[in-house]
Amino acid sequence: MMDVPVGLSEEQLIALAGNHDPGGHLEWDNLVRSLQGKSPLVASQQATEHSLPEGHMWKADIEAVREVKKKVKKTEKRKREADETASALALLPAGARIIYTDGGCDGNGANGVWGAAGWGLCALEKMEEGSPEVRAEMWGPIVTDASDEYFCHCDRGTNNTGELVGMAQALMWLRDVDGGDDAACICYDSEWAAKTTQGIFRARDKSVVECVDWCKGLLAAENERRKGGVCFVHVRGHSDDNGNDRADALVQWGKEDGPYARGYEGGGEGESRLRGDGMEGAKAIEDQRKAKVTKEAEKCKTTRSRGGLRQQPARPEFRSESGSQLEIGNSTVITTAHNVVIQFDNTGTT
Repeated sequence: MMDVPVGLSEEQLIALAGNHDPGGHLEWDNLVRSLQGKSPLVASQQATEHSLPEGHMWKADIEAVREVKKKVKKTEKRKREADETASALALLPAGARIIYTDGGCDGNGANGVWGAAGWGLCALEKMEEGSPEVRAEMWGPIVTDASDEYFCHCDRGTNNTGELVGMAQALMWLRDVDGGDDAACICYDSEWAAKTTQGIFRARDKSVVECVDWCKGLLAAENERRKGGVCFVHVRGHSDDNGNDRADALVQWGKEDGPYARGYEGGGEGESRLRGDGMEGAKAIEDQRKAKVTKEAEKCKTTRSRGGLRQQPARPEFRSESGSQLEIGNSTVITTAHNVVIQFDNTGTT
């Protein structure tokens, strides 16, 4: 407790105590100091937020403001990155191939856990008008057996090797399946993988050098073959970007047992490797994302990995029948020579 200074009314004291401007802080500090018989402070001597003792009357306010500023800054950064991604993609000409890639590993070495690792990609074509159309979806595991035809040129599945293999598969799809000359763009969320593939970063981990060199070789060859070239555009991961979300979902398929849709030097497997007829577009991707969020229990299955329980998107069974209609669970699957169309009865999505 302290005496009320002479000459100040109750209203003036309340107004002064409630003034949180820097000038008000200093004025109040000096009022208290004068009552304590101490000399006044100048602005440069005023206590900073870092030197405030626990329980100080301003500390809670300062911490609350700091948290708000962090959230605002994070939101502004995400919006800025999303705008930059959209601006870069807007510059691409009609017909350009836009391929979202992703990869990951359960645990990724945390607490000694190296779980299942996979990669995924969603390839689209930019149209003259409207949303881009899906041309292929691919996914698969990180294969570390050098004798396997799908060998991924690495000795361990990790987040980084998953990202690299996703880009390598995208480049092989551009070369072997798409085969055109239109401009191509790889949309990535791993800056490390994109910049090592482009030769901007140098891989310091010797265990990934072979995989990096594989990616660099594929990129150089495709840039030389494809007249439109291959560019890279960053997209923030887990930011509600439809293409990135779809690639992330396909990574989860790649972590499980097949069937897979993937390529290798001279061949590949999976119907979805083949060029689509444009029936699916960005709206279908958005519908699938919404269905996953709203009906997680129905759309996912629980699987156990070495990293613990993991929720995975339900994967359709691929059949060899052509031009037929199959009933699988609550879904209708229509197959053609080049496409598999899945119609979910309870959501109306295709």
